[in-house]
Amino acid sequence: LNGALRPELESRAGELLERMTAGRYRRLRLSPDFEPTVVDEETDRAVLSGGEEDVVALALRLALAELVGDRQGHSLTLLMMDEAFGALDAERRQSLLDVLTSLRDRYEQVIVVTHIEDVAQVADRVLRVSRDAIGAARVSEI
Repeated sequence: LNGALRPELESRAGELLERMTAGRYRRLRLSPDFEPTVVDEETDRAVLSGGEEDVVALALRLALAELVGDRQGHSLTLLMMDEAFGALDAERRQSLLDVLTSLRDRYEQVIVVTHIEDVAQVADRVLRVSRDAIGAARVSEI
């Protein structure tokens, strides 16, 4: 990544992080090597929980996708997330779902793979993958 992109990526990721943490974390700082540091009331947070690290990584990925789309002159049309909710508590999971819902106008399709039932409730369409009696994968729409 070009270092000139760092301030804009920090800003976008920080905004998403603030929304995903219900205002708990408001800023994100990136090192020259793009290593993230969460800023909590002007103090760097050196230690984050696993769920907090996941939220930071998601904020960066979403911000980078927005930035790439804007640089190309159009939004990316597909967002895929695989097990992005696993380490999140219920409050953070809901905050992330709220952010994803607000991004519906940016992406034509958002595909989320998860084992967490709550996530399916905000989806427009849900496909369930299961195994039949002989172990073959079966897909059904719910």
